[in-house]
Parts: sequence; structure tokens; C-alpha cells
Amino acid sequence: MKLTSVDDPVSWDTFADKFFDLEWFDYKGRPKTANAVRYFHKKVPAHVLNTLLEIPEKIIVFAPTPAKNGQVVPMRFLKNAENQNAGIVVVNAVLIYLSPELERRPQKYVNTSVAHEFAHVFLGNFRLDHPDMVATPNPREEYRDQPGEKAVHDLLVEWGFEKPHRKKKTK
Repeated sequence: MKLTSVDDPVSWDTFADKFFDLEWFDYKGRPKTANAVRYFHKKVPAHVLNTLLEIPEKIIVFAPTPAKNGQVVPMRFLKNAENQNAGIVVVNAVLIYLSPELERRPQKYVNTSVAHEFAHVFLGNFRLDHPDMVATPNPREEYRDQPGEKAVHDLLVEWGFEKPHRKKKTK
């Protein structure tokens, strides 16, 4: 039985305990990213934070080296079961990757990028049976025009973030 309502506020400490570990997130070296995570926590409705807290998968926010501006990756970990007779159990996990390249961008962009990745998690876009993980993207369709990305962008607007703007194509 749940003791809290989905509309109960979520403290920063509760949120941070679920998603952040100093081994995975360089707060001092990533000030814009750290600010964006705090901004996300303050900006989104309580039901969003509570829903994220209820996701059974282990969620890791990884903010290290440059590569991409953000990515959600399904992961699996093995751990010893609490019941020793059960042996080893699989623990599903999700990695939210936030590139150090974000530190070179304006804060507003970083805020939206962090919210974008949490929106993927909120929508379940990381689950191995989710259509976005199973379907082969249409090569004629821009990434942001794919259904999963459109849903994320709509959710960002609902949460009060700006919808990401299209980059102008260079010829």
C-alpha cells in the first residue's frame, strides 16, 4: 500500500537519492548540468516526480565525457538475490547519459536537454519492448519527427519547457 499520493511533493533529497550517485555524476565539474537537474526537479509537476520514483528499473544519471547531448540506454545488472536460494537475479536499469558538451551550451538548452531525457524515462521509451526500441527508424524521417520524439517534445511543452528547435540545414 502506498503511503503517498502522486501529487505529494518530492524533496530534492528523495529525488537525488533515486537518480544520482557521485560516482556517476560530476556535480562540481558539470555546473550547468547540475543546475538543469535541479531546475527539472523544481519545474515538473509532483505527479511526474512521483511516477519517476515508482519506476522499478534502476535509473542512473551519468554525466561524464563528451559524445552526445543525451541518450537513454537500457541496461541489465546481475545481483545476488536477497533469498540465497534464488541465486542471481537480473535487475533492469536505465542509463541517462548527459554529455559534458552540454556545459558549452546556454543554460536554457541544458535545462531542456535534461528534461528531454527524463521525458523518455517517464514515457517508458527505454523498455526493450517499447516500439521506439523495437522498430527500425524510417531513414527518410528526421529523428525528431519519429513518434517517440514527438511524444517527448509534446511532454516537454506540457511541463513548461520550450520545444527543441530544428537546426537549420546547411547546403
